Amino acid sequence: MTKTSQPPLGKKENERLEFKSRDVLRNRESIARGVVAFLNTSQGGSLWIGVGETDGVASAIEPVAHAEQEAGALFDYLVDAIEPPPEGRDVVIRSVPVTQGNVMCIDVRGGRMRPYAVRRGVARSYVVRVGARVRALTAEEIAKFFSERARPGRVRSSHVADELQAAQKTGAPELWIALEPEPPLKVDDDAVPRVRLERLLRDPTETGNRSMGWNLTSSYSRVTPAQGERRFGGPDDYHRTIVRDTGTIVFRAPLARLARLQGPSDEIFPYALCEYPASVCRFARQLFRETTTPVDDRSIFATLALLGVRGWKLRPHSPRSVGFEMAEPHVYDELDHIVVGPLAASWDALDGAPDRIAMRLVADVYRAFNHWDEALPAEYDRRAGVLALPA
Repeated sequence: MTKTSQPPLGKKENERLEFKSRDVLRNRESIARGVVAFLNTSQGGSLWIGVGETDGVASAIEPVAHAEQEAGALFDYLVDAIEPPPEGRDVVIRSVPVTQGNVMCIDVRGGRMRPYAVRRGVARSYVVRVGARVRALTAEEIAKFFSERARPGRVRSSHVADELQAAQKTGAPELWIALEPEPPLKVDDDAVPRVRLERLLRDPTETGNRSMGWNLTSSYSRVTPAQGERRFGGPDDYHRTIVRDTGTIVFRAPLARLARLQGPSDEIFPYALCEYPASVCRFARQLFRETTTPVDDRSIFATLALLGVRGWKLRPHSPRSVGFEMAEPHVYDELDHIVVGPLAASWDALDGAPDRIAMRLVADVYRAFNHWDEALPAEYDRRAGVLALPA
């Protein structure tokens, strides 16, 4: 998409161009709606903020105060408000200098993970740009997009779903995380030798994880072969990881691994809840980078489950924040399990910001505990998509 360096005064709104006054910054959902409408097209478009229009024609400049700061805050909002979250190169917000100050331009590339939606609590609003207007996607269009996103090999997600269902039936309290590339990858012993796989699973620094922390690595476990997969850790280990020859990764640990080290045994410690899925996503990124199969066209499906979690508690915000201990923990008492996903992401998203995919899962767990997204620990930088816990 060609980026315009100056506001297109005199031009008319069309299928790739929309104008909004600066007052729209008070109603960010309206902006998200416009961005989603462009994402759900093949060609994308540009949404200008601070450009007034008359009968659809750009007619006035309305400078935006503190445009750079507004751009950063708006991007954070869009990442949280749009599902699946847009990748950095899919949505670029620019501060554009004009004579009177600055206006803003949101350059949107047609998304590769359609359909995109604006989140409204538990509801989703699917819209698309047609000419100079925005309309709702039909049920048939939504179904078609999901079908295209899933790809022919999607049946393997049914296998993962069956495995999760079997785990639920055991009644054992458990943290369960799965990442599945579609179409499948070749991640057998020929593609990623056992010695290398074992190193990735034993040395956290190989995958960008902390030396100490809540992650999938273990310096004591070993890789053992099984039909169609390799296993790391056994029944006596405190967590287990399965790497299938198709690239699917399944991580399992007792739910007690999420409990506060010094506190109630049924209260989730935020750092543990955030870091375990982040470590799995970081491991997946490095593993997929080293496979001999091209990964550029892959989709990644991520699932997180807390099994036997009814009655557990979760406090908001960072454990290092003022008032964390005084905050009232929310109790989850709706169902026996919390299951999030499968959430879809592209390979570019996993390669560029694995923590962002993990925190999408974690954010939905927080919502299950009736916490807003603002309750996520401040150690997660939403704009950068990076979780940085204290050493």
